[in-house]
Amino acid sequence: MYQKQTVIKGKTITSAFLMAPMVTFGYGVKNGIITDELISHYEARARGGIGMIIAEAACVAEDGRLSEYQTGIWNEDQMEGHRMLVSAAHKFKVPILSQLHHAGIRTVSGRPASPSAFHGTLRGREYTADEMSEDEILLREQQFIEAAVRARAAGYDGVELHCAHSYFLNAFLSPTVNHRTDRFGGNIEGRMRVVLDIMEGIWYSCGENFRISVRLI
Repeated sequence: MYQKQTVIKGKTITSAFLMAPMVTFGYGVKNGIITDELISHYEARARGGIGMIIAEAACVAEDGRLSEYQTGIWNEDQMEGHRMLVSAAHKFKVPILSQLHHAGIRTVSGRPASPSAFHGTLRGREYTADEMSEDEILLREQQFIEAAVRARAAGYDGVELHCAHSYFLNAFLSPTVNHRTDRFGGNIEGRMRVVLDIMEGIWYSCGENFRISVRLI
């Protein structure tokens, strides 16, 4: 039995086990709206004694989805489902984070978003993308920040930025994909700029006690 309690910014975690974010795509999600079936999926894990839940990737923009069945957090129509999901976890005193996501080059719902012009294979599929303008990058940053504000309003205990798996944020971090020569590219500090901008925006908009996690692998 796990005896030690861990406290992260005032939130107590009573189990050593964390539920990692794993997309399901099998619970009838349409237009990014969370269904009762998906809520039941997470409620069962909270009831089972998990210490903390990081909910599956919620897309921050309608044109940045990995799948048409992906949950979303880009508009107010989706908020009731998020509030119900948070309530299902909190009923068992389980903290829950929302993982914020944009598929980037791998999007199926809009123009691929890439830091630099790209043509190649990612996870067994070929993709082509044009280089984003600075204005496009700033728009995407704002979409992540606004999604975090919605997550906080829904009652989430924090958010996780999905910076892995060749998605939008990961592409900026990668020297293989990011060949920019402006402030969003070059050395590691430049390649981290988008992620750091988003984190700073979330801290400013949601407060220092709102938890921020970053997934890198």
